[in-house]
Amino acid sequence: MVPTTSRTGFKTIEARVIDGLGYRVAQADAMSMSLLAPTVGEFIDLRGSKADTLTARVSVYSEAAYDNLVGFYRTNEGGDVLDAQGRVVAAVGTEAYRRAVVDHRLNATVASTGTYDLVFEGRSLLGTFLISNGSFDSFDLDRLYVSGIGNNADRSEHIRKIGENVFAFEDMVGGGDRDFNDMIVSIRF
Repeated sequence: MVPTTSRTGFKTIEARVIDGLGYRVAQADAMSMSLLAPTVGEFIDLRGSKADTLTARVSVYSEAAYDNLVGFYRTNEGGDVLDAQGRVVAAVGTEAYRRAVVDHRLNATVASTGTYDLVFEGRSLLGTFLISNGSFDSFDLDRLYVSGIGNNADRSEHIRKIGENVFAFEDMVGGGDRDFNDMIVSIRF
């Protein structure tokens, strides 16, 4: 994984292969990234599905030294956390945001390298989150990372969407080494 520089000035790295596909990740200076809410493109968009539930094959690759956990939560186009009835329980940028992500998470979670069959709600928009070196029973709220760097305690990017429903995670405080290979999660419906 040797970084190279592209015509745009961003450094790129080659991520390992998952599900037979290789991924190239662009590294941008965090100052050039928006501190606002994540965009719809950073979510899993199931709003066009006709089914109440969808089964997905979820493949996880991890190079993390930490014991990490990736989960999912309901959201809207603005990035707010929603409850099961679709009501906003925490708005983007509020202190309650990260706690609400965990409190209103879906039952679908992944924690280590492997392949999982998970059931997701149809007709929904889902966000991803990472608990770095913890579990739902015991974790540091400052090490719970979500899309949209303005919602992370360290104001650093920790989640990148690198393909159609493929997410790369960085689990270290401050953005760590910015290799985004601590966990790579691919979701195929």
